[in-house]
Amino acid sequence: EVNLYLLDFGSEALKIFKDAPQVGDTLSINDSDKIEKMFKMLEEEIELRKEKFSEYTGEYSVYIKNSLDKMPLILVIINNYDNFAESYEIYIERLTTIVREGVKYGIITIVTTTGTSIVRYKFRQNFKQELVLRLNDEMEYATILGKFDKIIPTDCKGRGFVKLDDVYEYQVSYPCNEETMSDMIKELCSNLRQQYKNKAKKIPILPNIVSLTTIVNNISTLKNVPIGIAKETLEIVNYNYNSKDLSIITALDIMITSNFIEQLFNVITMIKDTALIVLDAEDVFEKLNIKAAYYNENFDQVVEKLYCTFKDKKVYQKQFVCAIIGIDNLIGGLNNIAKENFVNLLNMSKDLDQLNFIIIDSVLKLKKLEYEPWYKNNTNNSNGIFVGSGIANQYAIIINKIVREHRDDIPDNFGYCVNNGKAILVKLLEGDKSE
Repeated sequence: EVNLYLLDFGSEALKIFKDAPQVGDTLSINDSDKIEKMFKMLEEEIELRKEKFSEYTGEYSVYIKNSLDKMPLILVIINNYDNFAESYEIYIERLTTIVREGVKYGIITIVTTTGTSIVRYKFRQNFKQELVLRLNDEMEYATILGKFDKIIPTDCKGRGFVKLDDVYEYQVSYPCNEETMSDMIKELCSNLRQQYKNKAKKIPILPNIVSLTTIVNNISTLKNVPIGIAKETLEIVNYNYNSKDLSIITALDIMITSNFIEQLFNVITMIKDTALIVLDAEDVFEKLNIKAAYYNENFDQVVEKLYCTFKDKKVYQKQFVCAIIGIDNLIGGLNNIAKENFVNLLNMSKDLDQLNFIIIDSVLKLKKLEYEPWYKNNTNNSNGIFVGSGIANQYAIIINKIVREHRDDIPDNFGYCVNNGKAILVKLLEGDKSE
């Protein structure tokens, strides 16, 4: 009935609650990506609840009382707001909105702070209840609670003031002996986790590795081949490899594409009634352990076989994908007859319903080919995948608008999926030791 999200910018003692099923996540000052995703999640949750509660006077309490579809109360706790405000000032406006609107929709925020000076009035006025423990500046008691008879609380650990109909002094109590409290909390959280199957929703973040396991349920057809997860939306990104155009995968250095394309090839071989042919003219792989016809030599014969197989446009029971790694090297190394046949095959690609091409090469190598008739007529440089950094400094794949983020350095397991000139930053498929 309650989901907690604990942001601890102090001693990080709240991490002790991380195993409780009610706790969605515990965050610390260094979890910048997760903090951004938490704000996005809470904002989306408010919008979802606005729509759901519209028939119930827009109130969480009315909805819970009258609806069969129960929703948990969400409790966001920020320990040491002072450090949060200093490190994440850009989120204060968004947090203010969540505090103000969230109460109505069952999203409650609790913050702790060492005093009032760091807390802006616009933010503070959204809190209807303030509990005060012992403060360094005695004048702040009156600032928070107004004038009252007693000036400071009794000098006792856990003693403080709260304003209800009047100002009262209260005492915080421990659920057990202070010396054994850590062990008691750990045991309680562990027992609760074993007792309850339902757990609070985790803050969605990018996985450390986008492996085949992550996307396997999304593998369906060549028109929607999963290639990774979008950094911004955390949604699985698909690419159409059943296009009439030659599909482009490029990078400043072709070798950094190896992890991604190996897993991409794996995905393609998992698509029903699809066969993969790989021509590796760059020796990117010493060996390719997938269900594909893999060639890294004797390309004249391989190309001749391909040409003879598809030139007459026969109907086959399978869909074929031909991936060419290092197309510039491949064509440059073919004899005249094989080169002519291969170029003819590429020129026929728009009319070949059962054969699709993926060309993989470096930006500089593709630039050498851009004025070749077969390349100009059969590629769409507004579509493609660019691996790693440097998308703003190349023209193999054209994006509509270059922004500052496109100039940032990114790891080699990230890239851009470009569709009609729109670039989406993606954490790309890669293998791990278990695969």
